[in-house]
This record gives sequence, structure tokens and C-alpha cells, in this order.
Amino acid sequence: MTAPEPQEARVHALERELGEFAYIVSHDLAACFRHIKGFSELIIQDAGSGFTPDHWSYCNQIHGAAEKCAVMLEQLLLYSRATRKMLDIVPTDFAPLLDVVRLQLGAQIRETQAEIIATGSVRLAVDRDLFVQALKHLIGNAIKYRRPGILPRVSVEAAQDSTGTRIRIGDNGIGLPPEMDAEKLFWMFHRGHGEGEYPGCGTGLTFARRILRRHGGDVGFLPATEGTWVEIRLPRTELH
Repeated sequence: MTAPEPQEARVHALERELGEFAYIVSHDLAACFRHIKGFSELIIQDAGSGFTPDHWSYCNQIHGAAEKCAVMLEQLLLYSRATRKMLDIVPTDFAPLLDVVRLQLGAQIRETQAEIIATGSVRLAVDRDLFVQALKHLIGNAIKYRRPGILPRVSVEAAQDSTGTRIRIGDNGIGLPPEMDAEKLFWMFHRGHGEGEYPGCGTGLTFARRILRRHGGDVGFLPATEGTWVEIRLPRTELH
């Protein structure tokens, strides 16, 4: 194996430092918010009849905010792990990876009666665990952002050419508003819809893009007349 170029080495060092920083921040701050949440619960338990309705409201808001921060920090920790993990690149067929995603999303698929239709057969050179995570976030979003009263239908189209692999994931869901800056949806914690409309904290697309960029690829939105379409792009790789 040849030694990395100086610029490449600096990039790897910077990514490692950022990953370590995110890990430390998320781990240590999570402990603080657990304390806030725990003591707010104790206040609520011990208050008895001495609380006014406003007091109850204040404590519940403190408890809810601490819980939300703990979830966000947990996502940062997972993001750091995905960033710092050494890639274990192996040749593999795409179909078994999609089967794993189906299993991991089993509860969501059964609850929504979602249909996942896959076409195309390709071979990849990827870190299986990380690639499954990216695929899970993208397909999970396709199921989550469904239209009321319409059973979700997700299409997964895989193809290869001389430039590499393209995997397109489309749905029949609510789609993206024309005025929305879709690129911002890849920002950490950025949400395209209000917190009460759909569950989650806005990290799935960030995870997916980071994982795919670590593989030398990327993911982005495609123009769509119905629902939402995203495209995974991976560079051409010699498979053995």
C-alpha cells in the first residue's frame, strides 16, 4: 500500500479530529442533560399539590427539552462513530443488502403496509454495515413521508455503467415543496417539516450522505413530478 499524499493525510487527520471532538462533546453533554432530566422528574414527583399549573408547565418543558437534547446528542454520537469507523470494503451483491434493510425496517413496513419494489442487479464494493445504514435512512424516509390515506410504495432502481453505480429510490409520498432548498435537508438537525408532523430529529440524510461520501460517492435529490426521488452515486470499482 502506498503512503497517502500529504493533502490526503491532512484531510484524514482533520476528519479524525472532528470525529473525536464530536464524540467527546456528545458523550459529556449527554450526561449533563441526563442530570437535568432526572432532577426535573424528581421535582415533579415531589411537588405534590404545591405546584400551580404554570409550575407544572415549566417543569414539563424543562423535562421535554432535556429529553430532546439527549436524543440529538445520541445522534451526534452515532454520527461520530460512523465517521470514525474504519471502512471494511468488500465486494457484495446489492440484493442481500436490501434484504437486510427490509428486515431492519420490518416494523415500519408492517405498520404502514409499505411496498418496496426493487429492480436491477448490481455488485458493489462497500462497507456492508455502513452502506446498510445509509440505505436504511433513505428508504425509511421514503416510507415515513407518506401521504395520508395512501399506502406507501417505494421503488429501488439499481444500475451500473462505465462511470459507476447509480441507485435511485423513489416514493409516492408528499414530495418536496417547490420553494424548499432541498440541499439544506442534508444539514444536521435540519427538518423540512414541523416537529409535530413527522417523528425524527433531522439526521437521516446527513448520515446517509456522510457514509456515501466516505465511499467516494454521494447522494442527492432528483427532479420528481410525484413523491420524492433520491439518487445514490458510487464510483466505478474493480471487483474481484
